[in-house]
Amino acid sequence: MKNIKQLDPSKITKNGYYFDVDGTNMFLLTDEEILAMRNYYNDPSIASSRAKKQRENRNYKVAKNQRYSDGKHTARKTSKKNPCGYKFVVVGGLIVAVTVYSMSLLASTFNTPVIEEQTYQLQEEVRLEPVNLSNMELADEAIRSLSLNTNLTSSSPEEVLNENVVLVSSIIDENKERKEWVQKYCDIYQVNFDVTYNRLVEITNNFTDSEYLNGHIPGVTCKGVEVFASSEEELILYYVRCVKQKPLSLGISADNLYIHNDYVSADDYASMIGYYNNLVGADPVLSYAITQAETSWNSDLFRDSNNPAGLRINGSWWRFDTKEEGFIELALEILKFNRMGAYTIEEIGAIHAPVEDNNENWIPNVTDAYTMVSADTELLEILQSSPEKGFTR
Repeated sequence: MKNIKQLDPSKITKNGYYFDVDGTNMFLLTDEEILAMRNYYNDPSIASSRAKKQRENRNYKVAKNQRYSDGKHTARKTSKKNPCGYKFVVVGGLIVAVTVYSMSLLASTFNTPVIEEQTYQLQEEVRLEPVNLSNMELADEAIRSLSLNTNLTSSSPEEVLNENVVLVSSIIDENKERKEWVQKYCDIYQVNFDVTYNRLVEITNNFTDSEYLNGHIPGVTCKGVEVFASSEEELILYYVRCVKQKPLSLGISADNLYIHNDYVSADDYASMIGYYNNLVGADPVLSYAITQAETSWNSDLFRDSNNPAGLRINGSWWRFDTKEEGFIELALEILKFNRMGAYTIEEIGAIHAPVEDNNENWIPNVTDAYTMVSADTELLEILQSSPEKGFTR
């Protein structure tokens, strides 16, 4: 029996796994160890799902008419057996195919409580709540969904479980990172996180839709063009921007969507410009030069409306909720000019700040600023630092 005084009860999942998210330690506690933990900590909720009950031989499969509803996937009982023995489970945006037959074979071969518990759990009805899962709940779902197909002559059940700790951790980390991105851009665009995230789960089939994994969400557009992103963070940026500007196109009501929280933009503008321009594929040096020429970082338009470059909407100065939102919009304007065939400062100036509108100094001012930035090695390095690209799956 393990020394229960050395175990952290917060790292015990509801099904009795001790799972160290920050390390590589995972094992299944026995009923006696769980009982001892409950008594020692005077906490009957430890491993709450490990109540003793009669276990019947049951086989479930997902109904053909199953629908995603209220953040849950449900399965119904059926008397028909699945000859292939496969079950597909959605875990934090990842579809995991589990071979129940192989699990049963492992159980009969090793006859250990660990594998018997895994086999039983795979036959349990799956009820997932991907939006509200805590790390430990997600670990439970990931553990019970892992396939333990392995070479029976070279690995023990405990070794297989330990090897899968890395996979469980990656599932948790991936889901956490995605939610952090959504929260980040909800703060930048000042929209409700719960409304935005829950709708994203729905329209991407819990992040498993093939279009989503290829950088596309139907209905998400930017400046009149359908969006195809090169990274998951970029796609989430475009999605949240579209939620704010065109919520109805994504089936979202404007009611309770817009918020004003205590989020405050950072003041490292060079890093901010470099990050978001590189994320969407615009020229960060040009974006910096335009901002320098237009507002010099201290104009009323920049200070009060977070507008870095005289951007307009419906003929009026565009007011942004955060500095990041303003810099992102400038980057997207540059991309729009590029799609129109304008790449040089002169070509962009002819569209954005035509001379006939009393902008005769715009092109020389931006050109001077561009030359200055290009000669500043330290600033140039900051502007050209790129976030990671690509989808992790």
